[in-house]
Amino acid sequence: MENTPHIMIAGEGAVKLAKVFGLYIEKVDLHPDARAEWEKRLKASVSVSPEAGSIDFWLKTAAEGHYNQDTIGCVAIDDDKNIVAGCSTSGYAFKLVGRVGDSRARRRIENISFVTLDEEGCFGAGTTRESFEFAVMTETLPNPSLFRVRNEKGCLSFEGST
Repeated sequence: MENTPHIMIAGEGAVKLAKVFGLYIEKVDLHPDARAEWEKRLKASVSVSPEAGSIDFWLKTAAEGHYNQDTIGCVAIDDDKNIVAGCSTSGYAFKLVGRVGDSRARRRIENISFVTLDEEGCFGAGTTRESFEFAVMTETLPNPSLFRVRNEKGCLSFEGST
């Protein structure tokens, strides 16, 4: 964004540009130790009943093919109170690799969840679904803390763990 007039590039053009700036990395597989740990955790999580919302819970759910979240969002603030937000679509559920911006191209949004952040670091969330989980890290919550917003007929309530 700082070196071209463009703000969003995808597919082959993005690969070429990454190579020009020395940012391209050939496909890298997990280090054998990391792969062994991942396989160990996957096997362990699939064989037990992990606590809902835990990392093992999501790992087991994804391994069983039930979880199909396809967009990941992030909101952050720095020491100068600059706020940045990002959104990544994953390509799950038969979506085309390289697509950009399809979540803004819908005429009607039926299911949406979001997290908000103000310049003081106060956060909130909303959803049109029954519930939505999100993680928060702050100076006072240095480890990821899981929160859930529930939607009961348009009335939102929050649950959190610290």
